[in-house]
Amino acid sequence: MGIVIVGQIVIAGRIIMKLRINETKCLQGIAILFMLGLHLFNRSDIANFYDVRFYIGGVPLLTHISYIFDACVPIYLFCSGYGLYISEDSGSNMKKRMYRVLRLLIRFWIIMVLTCCVGFTLGMRDRFPGSVLNFILNACLVKSSYVGAFWFVQTYTILALLSGVIFKLIKKHSYWVVLLVSFVLYVAAFGIEYVVLGKIEIEAVRLFVNALMLLLRSQFSFVIGMILAKENMLDRSKLLSKIRNNPVLPWIFLIIVIVVRAILRHMIFAPFSAVALIILFGTYNWGKLGEKILLFFGKHSTNMWLTHMQFYMIFTPTLVFCWRNVFVIMLTLVALSLAASYVVDWVYGGVMRLVEKKGLKRRYNHSL
Repeated sequence: MGIVIVGQIVIAGRIIMKLRINETKCLQGIAILFMLGLHLFNRSDIANFYDVRFYIGGVPLLTHISYIFDACVPIYLFCSGYGLYISEDSGSNMKKRMYRVLRLLIRFWIIMVLTCCVGFTLGMRDRFPGSVLNFILNACLVKSSYVGAFWFVQTYTILALLSGVIFKLIKKHSYWVVLLVSFVLYVAAFGIEYVVLGKIEIEAVRLFVNALMLLLRSQFSFVIGMILAKENMLDRSKLLSKIRNNPVLPWIFLIIVIVVRAILRHMIFAPFSAVALIILFGTYNWGKLGEKILLFFGKHSTNMWLTHMQFYMIFTPTLVFCWRNVFVIMLTLVALSLAASYVVDWVYGGVMRLVEKKGLKRRYNHSL
């Protein structure tokens, strides 16, 4: 999302973890497919949504596999931290950070308005848009009551604006110290979520604490990405290089990671799964067709992230799950999300042309 989410975490002409731009886009494609798989199949009431054929220990096989899918958000955060470290190291400033965030916000506002329009048309007027205050709070990232996936826009915005501060801390201090502090804050986020958040009755306080919890939970993967950008650790290991360059070993280790995550199911382990996947498949040769498919999904990953929940949870859950076949369900959600992505891109392109035209006109008038 440019973020990894908005396609701006990769700086043209630069290398991220010795990945070409196409390889990073492939990771984004994998991550967004993971996200859709996580939200569709990582649930306890699976039998109510699709036909279950294979069980292990009384639990559907796909449920066991789906725990690895929660690596999706940490993959985005990791790549965002990596890319923003490179950006800061090459001389980024607050103006560039603000522009990066603004481009994401414009895309988000387009999706939010379209979501409200569809909801309003379908008779969900109490929710879409709801009150004027509710609309403003969602647009200003204070709330994410329209769609659950919108939470990440707030968190990424904060991380992007703080990237200069985090960069200086990593530059100044030992990465072990920074990593330890980041991990402690990461664990503390779960304490806030499970112990503190549910006891808060004042909405304003609860919104602030929830934002803090999400930030602390997200910064760990972001910091790992920044640290690895600085230290270039993964490229120092000959063993890891041999594993990554072998056509079979990454898949064997992937099975091991899936089994481990099926046992260690809590999402607190998600960042470690993400790092493992990036190590294993960051430079994997997918073949021309495989790479083309993943690049396609990587290109649309931002829009798919911010629109897929509208289909399987809000507007068309019956359509998504009506076939009861896992492959058809996944393909249906992918198709709906991609259709929405093309609409968003069309509107976004028009808005950005208008913004850039006005910007050029303003600069011209100023030069006069």
